Amino acid sequence: MARLAISKDYFPAYAALPRKAQRKADEFLRKFEQDSTSAAIHLEPIKSAVDPQLRSARVGDDYRLILRAPKDGDVFLVLWADHHDEAYRWAITKQTAVHPSTGSLQIFDVTAATVALTTAPKYEVVPIAAPAGEPDLFSAHSDDVLFLAGVPRALLPSVRALASDADLDRLLPHLPPETGEMLTALAAGIGIDEALEEVLGRAAQPAATPAPAPIDITDVPAALARDATQRQFRLLEDGLDLDAALKHPLDVWRVFLHPRQRRLAYAHTKGPTRVLGGAGTGKTVVALHRVAFLVREVFTKPDDRVLFTTFTVNLAQDLRTQLTKLLEPDALARVEVVNLDAWASSYLRSRGVSVRPAFEKEQSFHMEAAHEVYGVDDVPLDFYRAEWRDVVQEQGLLTEDEYVRAVRKSRGVPLGRAERRRLWPVFAAYRSNLEEAGLKEPL
Repeated sequence: MARLAISKDYFPAYAALPRKAQRKADEFLRKFEQDSTSAAIHLEPIKSAVDPQLRSARVGDDYRLILRAPKDGDVFLVLWADHHDEAYRWAITKQTAVHPSTGSLQIFDVTAATVALTTAPKYEVVPIAAPAGEPDLFSAHSDDVLFLAGVPRALLPSVRALASDADLDRLLPHLPPETGEMLTALAAGIGIDEALEEVLGRAAQPAATPAPAPIDITDVPAALARDATQRQFRLLEDGLDLDAALKHPLDVWRVFLHPRQRRLAYAHTKGPTRVLGGAGTGKTVVALHRVAFLVREVFTKPDDRVLFTTFTVNLAQDLRTQLTKLLEPDALARVEVVNLDAWASSYLRSRGVSVRPAFEKEQSFHMEAAHEVYGVDDVPLDFYRAEWRDVVQEQGLLTEDEYVRAVRKSRGVPLGRAERRRLWPVFAAYRSNLEEAGLKEPL
């Protein structure tokens, strides 16, 4: 029986197929996984392909799947699907290999990399060529260092041709993902040891430590087990439900995680964990996979529950929709996804405390009303709002005297005792307005 590992690239290619071709592809993979030696299975070598292990499989009359057959063992890689001619054009220049340094299974295209650097993108102003002898982007690093960073030997000439960050940006789509991250780190001035630890999770070895065992580049199953590989390939038997995954083929975040995301999502911890990161760094994806992990592997009893909170109603609804793509209905039923204010209100009501949260619309209305009656003419409304948020509410100040004595960190504009007493009537009126309306502002 063959084992199948599916590439991240297969999902968008599959999504672009007509529905009839998708059904044929699904049928082929099921049959192939059950019996790869069946007479109904026809794998054909691809003539003139750079990688001699690539094969094509017929999916209906007009479409083809591209797979990589093993030299030894039983693991086949499912790489691509497309119309007959386009599938062969995609495959002919692709190469697959286990990198001897990183141990990750890579797919790359030397021809596409060369074209990316020699063909100026449409509408781009081509700069004047740098003078002869101008150092390349990675002139400070030897070929051995670049190889250690995961650059395939065949791509070293393309990497050596990079003269600027813009050149690197053009090459990145044609590099294995972990290689692209490593080169981006090196180009930013990060040392090779720090980059290896940051991207691949591989700490630098002390000088006295024995060298690790060499990587067996023929051991594809071992490569598939490494975190770096699992950004690009997943073994179907490794807890991956392919039928479920292909229902949402463009949501590849459900299947492929960055190694750092995987470590956070599947960590066994003994207490709270704080995860920081800028916009677009994948915090939400980590949170979704974390919820799925907790429900499936930690809190598994029928009466166990997981609470997943956020700050807005719309985001809570969106997160629940995304969880339906990760969890089976019985597991999803044990997850409560709710915005924090709604959960707090529900919790208090269950204990006999009636609270209606004042959201942004109500807050603005009642602050404007208080300012209109008690506001000081030379102090704008926005100043009152910021002072309330960053001083009064932040420190839980309840009286005028507390406000007068408070330390106003990070407010910039100093306020004396008399000035603070001039402002307080607006804050008192705002709080009174909320109370009369039966509202309470979240802290």
